Order: sequence, then C-alpha cells, then structure tokens
Amino acid sequence: MKDHRVLLSASFTALVIILSAGLAACTPQPAAPVIVDTAVPPARTQPPSPTDIPTAVPSPTPAPLELADFTGQLAGMGTNGTMACVTYSGDTKDLEGLTLTADISQGSTLVERAIPSEQIDGKTCFEVVDAKYVSVNPEDGTLIIPDSTIKLEIKAASTDGTPFNNSKQTLDLGKYVQFPFLGWIYDTQKVCRASGDSHKGYIAWDFIPYPTSKNTTIINTPVLSPTEGIVYSILGGVTDAGTNASIIIFSPSTGYLIDLTHEANIFISADGKTVLQSKQLGNLTTEGEIVGMIGAKDDASSMPHTHMEIKILPSDIDNSMDPSEIAEMLWGYVLSHNNQEVDFIKSNLFLDQSLNTYLNFLPNSPNACGNLSWGTLDFPSIPSHLSITIDGTADDWAGYTPVLTDASGDSQTTPIMDFTELYTAKDENYLYLMLKAGNNNGQKLWAAQFYVSTGGTSQCDGADKLVTLDAGSPDAILISDIKSCSDTGNAVGYAGGQFTWGDVIEAKIPLIYLGNPDQVEITKVMGMLETSSGWVQPDTMP
Repeated sequence: MKDHRVLLSASFTALVIILSAGLAACTPQPAAPVIVDTAVPPARTQPPSPTDIPTAVPSPTPAPLELADFTGQLAGMGTNGTMACVTYSGDTKDLEGLTLTADISQGSTLVERAIPSEQIDGKTCFEVVDAKYVSVNPEDGTLIIPDSTIKLEIKAASTDGTPFNNSKQTLDLGKYVQFPFLGWIYDTQKVCRASGDSHKGYIAWDFIPYPTSKNTTIINTPVLSPTEGIVYSILGGVTDAGTNASIIIFSPSTGYLIDLTHEANIFISADGKTVLQSKQLGNLTTEGEIVGMIGAKDDASSMPHTHMEIKILPSDIDNSMDPSEIAEMLWGYVLSHNNQEVDFIKSNLFLDQSLNTYLNFLPNSPNACGNLSWGTLDFPSIPSHLSITIDGTADDWAGYTPVLTDASGDSQTTPIMDFTELYTAKDENYLYLMLKAGNNNGQKLWAAQFYVSTGGTSQCDGADKLVTLDAGSPDAILISDIKSCSDTGNAVGYAGGQFTWGDVIEAKIPLIYLGNPDQVEITKVMGMLETSSGWVQPDTMP
C-alpha cells in the first residue's frame, strides 16, 4: 500500500502548478510601443473647394497729390534786377520733395527755358535775364519795353517719382517791368558828370568824384562794382599812353555789360592787397566791392575820371572760352558802339532812388570839378625795405657790385648814354636799378630798355620781359612780354613806378608788375636817344 503522504504531496504540487499558470494568464502584459508618423502628408492632387480660400479685402489706392495754385508777379530783387516770384496758395508741405522750374515767354516767343527756382529773402523766385526782354532807343539810350505780356509756366516734379496733379501751371505776369539793379561806383555821391546823351556819338557818362577825408584826391579814389557779375580787364584800353585799364563787368543775372574805363591798371583791394588789373580775368565780384581806382589822366582824357557805359550784348557769352579771349571779345563789342548803349541815368537803373534823382538833375558838365586836386598815383600799402632814393645819384649804392659791365667810350653819343655798369637790388616788393650812363646833359627824349628774366619761358637773350623807361611817358613803367627778339609785344604802361636820369639812371619798379617773381636777372640793356639827326641807339650792354 502506497504511502498516502506521497500522494498528497504530488497532488499539492500539481495544484500549485495549475494555479501559477492561471495567474500568469490573468496578469496584464505591457502595451506595445506606439509609433507616431510625423512626415507631412503629400499634397492633395485635387484643387481645394472655393469655400476653403479666404476672401482678400483690397487696400484702397491713395489719391494722387493735388497741387494748389500758384500766383506770381514781377519783382525787383536788388542786383538781380527783375525776377518772377511766386506764392503757393496751399500747404507749403505739399512742396517738400518737389523741384520747381519755369519757362518764360514774352508774347508768343519763348525767351528762357528750365529756369530753376531760388529762395531770395524768403520768396520763391525765378531769374529773369532783363536784357532779353528790352531793347534800346538809339536816339536817347532809354529802354524800349514791348507791350506783350510775360507768361511764366511753372513745372513741378517729385524727386521720388510720386505722381501728382496740377504739376504745370501758367501764370500771366503782365507787361515786363525793368527794376533797378545798379549800386553806385564811389563811396561818395557828390560828383560832377559829363557827356551823357552825346558822348562822342554814343551814350555814356563821365564821372568825377569830389575828394573826401578818406580819398583826398581824384586819382587813387576806389572804384566799386555797381553789381554782381564777372570781371574782365583790358590793360591800356582806349588810352594812347597805356597807363590805365578798362574794367568790363558782365552781369549774368541781368544780361547787361558794364564798362568802367580810365582806371589805374593796379589798385588796392579792401583788405589792403595790391592787385593787377591783368589778374581780373573771369573773377567774380559783388556789388560794392573794389574793382579798381581812378588812374592818372591819360591821352584820351582832359582830367582823371571814370567813364561808365552800359550795353546789351547781342548774344550769350560762351563760358568755355579762355577768359582772355572773352575779355578781348567784350572789349571789341564795347568799342563797336552799335546803338545798344543804355542811358542808365535816364532809365533810373540805380537802386538808390535818391541817387537817380540827383544824377538826373545834375548839370551835364565837369566844370565844377575843374579845380579839384588831381593827385598822383601812389601805393602806400607797398612798403620799401631798402633805403634807396630814386634821385638820379649813386649815393645809395655803396657796397653793391655791378651785375653787368660794358666798356667805356664805345657809345655813339659819348659821353652821353655811355653804359658802363648796371647795379640791381631787390626787396620783397620792388626791383631797384642803377645804370651808369653818363650825365643826362639836359636830354629830354630818351629811353632805356632792360631785358629781364623772371623765370618764365625765355624768348630772347634769356629774357621773358622787357622793361622800358621812356622819358616821353614819365608817369609810367612800360612792360611787355617778349615773344621773340624781333617781337617784344605791345608794352603796357604801369603808373606808380619811379625813374629818373641825373648823374645816373635810377628806377624803382613794383615787382607785381613783373608777376612777383622770386628771382630777377637783367640779361641785356639797350639805350635810345633823340639827336639832331633823329633817334639813335647809342649803346648796349653787354
């Protein structure tokens, strides 16, 4: 018989196994991981329904800017003469970022095109070239103004291309009006006048200023520019001696040409500088600026004065030309006297109306100024730094050595004008010469020519300048540019230098006449003398 304990143990074990299996079947198992697909799904191949698209609301289109109207009138604007000035009736902010130009017509004729606007004294204006709208009565020099009206066509344009309306406007400015534009030419209004309506067959005025506490003589009185413009000077001008200059001022804003003649060809500026008129070629000037000073009496005058003439140019100036060519062209036009001379006094062209009145009623005669002090041309602002007096003696030349020598006794007129030794000296402002030439012995007509090297292009015997001391022109140092040994050019007379012949020939020459060179060398000297048989060339050096 089996042991019952063994059976019970086996049964129990089987029961445990069965229970364990059941429990395992009933126990929850962990869930499998979930994989999420993040890829963008492919686009649909079918178009979306219209109901899927939101409806866009269009932005309103801004209305273009509408410029308000301009009004305009002709106005006098100082030395600019007549200008067309406009007023905007709308908000001035409308004009920000806009450029304004204008065309001007007189009657049916377009006179000026695309004139830019300017701001003058707070006004918006367009320049009017006065001389283009008038003509001259050849009988009396007064201005003739046509009855046709002036029309101003304004054109506005935006700098960024923004469109706007009413950008072109045409204004009727009425009949042309010539407004005054001239300042006065002296610092005093007390003057004598002459020859306004019949000046040698053409219209011009001669003025002689009364001396003042500042300017005590007629000569040396500063001459002022009567307007803004461009200065061109002609040395010599109409004078035979060539000691003076003609100052021509072209006023682009008015179109008039102003000639001031018989002025010294050297002057002192407002800041005390010595200026050669030959340097005034295309320089800009303003009204009231010193452009010259009255020179010594020349061969074309009975006494020192300023000849003033105003003309209308027949055509515009080509500013691409060389200034010296422009000067010659303008001077030729001044001399042509083609009945375009304007009587600026009768036409009341001075800005100071009291001056217009005064000059209109001033007697047409220089007689009241006949006894005034003429004076002599001098330049106190050019100091001398050497104690050399131009007195015809060699007293001041001790210690100097000659720069050129020549044998004694070889002159055709020995002992007169027999060159033996030449001495030179130089300071910052002057060239001094002393030439031993024998005693003058009362010779009244003689000349000495000095060939000078100033560092320029040498044209003859190493010299580029010719300096002539001519007893026939005692108030002038004659200087010319040497073109060749056979052509020494036309001499220009510069007043203000000094020379004399006593025991020796002495001269004092402002270096500005020679162009202010750093170095000066005399290469040759020639003499000329009048004898009973005519002019001879008695000696040269070397």
